[in-house]
Formats: sequence, C-alpha cells, structure tokens
Amino acid sequence: MAHVVDTEQDIGPVRSPLDTSALDRLLSNNSTPPRGVHLGYGTAWSPLRAPLSIEQFKFGQSNPTYLLTDADGKKAVLRKKPSSNAKLISKTAHAIEREFYMLDAILKTSGSSVPIARPYFLCEDEQYVGAVFYVMEFVKGRIFHDPSLSILKDEAERDAIWHSVVDVALAIHSVNAERLFDELPEKHFRKPASKAKHSSAGYFARQVKSLSKIQQLQSETVKQIPHFDELSQWLLKYGPEDPPHSTLIHGDFKIDNLVFHPTEPRVIAVLDWELCTMGHPLFDLSNLLQPFMMTPEMNLAFSKFDIKQDPELVSKVLGLYRSGLRKSPVAWRWDPEQYWKVGTVFGLYRVGVICQGIAQRVEKGIASSAQAKQTSLLFPLVGEFAYKLIKVSKL
Repeated sequence: MAHVVDTEQDIGPVRSPLDTSALDRLLSNNSTPPRGVHLGYGTAWSPLRAPLSIEQFKFGQSNPTYLLTDADGKKAVLRKKPSSNAKLISKTAHAIEREFYMLDAILKTSGSSVPIARPYFLCEDEQYVGAVFYVMEFVKGRIFHDPSLSILKDEAERDAIWHSVVDVALAIHSVNAERLFDELPEKHFRKPASKAKHSSAGYFARQVKSLSKIQQLQSETVKQIPHFDELSQWLLKYGPEDPPHSTLIHGDFKIDNLVFHPTEPRVIAVLDWELCTMGHPLFDLSNLLQPFMMTPEMNLAFSKFDIKQDPELVSKVLGLYRSGLRKSPVAWRWDPEQYWKVGTVFGLYRVGVICQGIAQRVEKGIASSAQAKQTSLLFPLVGEFAYKLIKVSKL
C-alpha cells in the first residue's frame, strides 16, 4: 500500500459491479428527483449527466465506494450498502443514510468550519443498484495511508499537518448539537437529552451494548473475539460519563479518513461518517492515535506500515488538543490523559468487532475490499492485545 495517494488515483478493479444503465436511467429524469431520492442542501436535480463511467476505490471494506465520471467529465463519489437491507446481518453496521443526513446537516449548520464533501443525493430505492446509496462531491487531494507520515521528510510540514488534524477534531467536537439535531431525521438519529423526555445510557454503555449484539450475531458465522465479555465489563466499569452537553464525534477519526490539500498541509475534507454519533470526544482522539499505542507487529499486520509506539507524539497531539480547548469559546474543557487507557482499549474493542464483521463477510463471500481477507484474520490478535492492556491497567 502506498504511503500517500491522490484521491483520483486510488482506484482498483471493480469488485462489486454496478448497473450503469440503471444509474443512467435514474439521472436522466431531468425534471424532479424520482421517488425515494432525497436531495442534499443546495443541490439541484440532476447533479450529474448521463452516461456515467464507473471505477471502484480500493478502500471501502464496509460500504463499497465508487468514482463516477459523468458525460461532462464531472466527478463524484457513490457509496452504497454491500447488499439490500433485507440481506444485511446488521442494519446499524452499514448506515449509509446516517452518513448522508449528517453531512447534509453539518453543511447547513456549520458551513465550512468542518470540512466535508458536499452530499448531492440519497437514493433509498433499491431498484437501481440493489442497495441504498448516496452520491457526494469528489474532493481531489492527498490521503495518507501511513499515519506516521513517514513519506514527509520536512518536520515542519508534519507538525503543520498534526495542527490541522487537531483543529478539525476540535471543530467537530464544537458543533452546536442542538442546531444540528434540528436538521436530522429522528428515524436515524437519537435526539440529545435536552430534546428527549427520557434519559438514556451514556456513550460508552450504549456502544458496549450495541457492539456486543453485533459480536454475538457475527459469532454465529465466525469465531468469537477472545476475552470479549471481560473487555465489555471492564469498559462498563471504567468508561467516563458523557460530556455535560451533547458532543458530536466522528466515530472513525483517523488520518486515512482525511483528505489533505494537494500541496498544502491542511485538511480539506473528512470522510466516512458512518459511525458518527453524540458521544465522548475521547474516542475520536484515541482512534486517531491508536497506531502509536499498538506494537509494531500489530501495525504491520493491520496496515503493512512499520509504525512504532510513540508516546512522545501522543503527548504532543494531546497537548495541541488541550491548548485548543483553552482557546475555544464553545468546546467542553476536559483532560484526555485522565481516561487515555479507557480510550485505547475501547478503540481496540471496536476494531475487533469491525474485523470480525469483515471475517464474516469473507466467509459469506460478500466482502468488498481487496484487503478484506487479510484484515479478517486480525480480530483474535486485537482481542488478546486489548485484554493484556486491561490486565496491566492501574485504573
């Protein structure tokens, strides 16, 4: 895998074919969007002109992702569920609708403070490609697959990139949740406590409950994650309480879900909002820095990059985040180091469930990623490593 790729060139063989003629037919309705199609904020129908050419991105293990080019040469990105809703094992694991509506709401309420790709439309009618999908703006830039940024020899450039990454994390965590949820459909999003009359469990408790159900279902096809029950109980015991006000988290915040400017050290788009929710910002930070908490052997197994444990970098990034909190007029003040072990273990816990899910799709023959088979072998390793961390924890 390349250390850094151009978003326009990160293309591989089409592993999950799409019916191009059906998409052309959908887009050829030039008057109004057909039934089952929801337009994004500020988007006119139709945003693309048939006929289309289609290529598939190399990434996209959960939801197949494609590069579309229309008759005028305009490029866009299509993300779809791996199958029809009726065939999905877990309805929550492929939340394409959540991605679309979240991007749309962020654009409406936050403008450019959180950099995103503009969502064009969501199609919930499965007749066109056999699954729910949405189409969004294509953002040309750089994606760093190696989170250590070893391809960059200029230390000042690496520092500038980490500053930009932290700025984006702070922007996400500072979004006005009340305004945001006014724009989100209740069908796909649970309202913050101030919008609901009933109390709800905290973020970590909700996640443990949800991931436990998914792990149990997946274990009917593949092996269980080692020590999963012990990890669940430990997280329920030591997980921090929710922030004092509703806080948006990305849910999969990491270097390779960020698009950087082609030549400048700054983030221009945050990708993959499938797991976004109201929760604790600790998880976004621990997910971002997870490669520098794992052993080199684990990193080689996951990404094929030789990434060493780097407590100095972790401390530096956390320091940038704390400094940004002090300057922000809206962000919640908290100390990420207080719960750093919990965030690390929870990140591994969730990754274990994701890898187990990939193993299940490989077993069923519906995996979408070119790297799916090798990734599917990792969940036992993740479970063992997380268990070792809680056994030596001083919490």
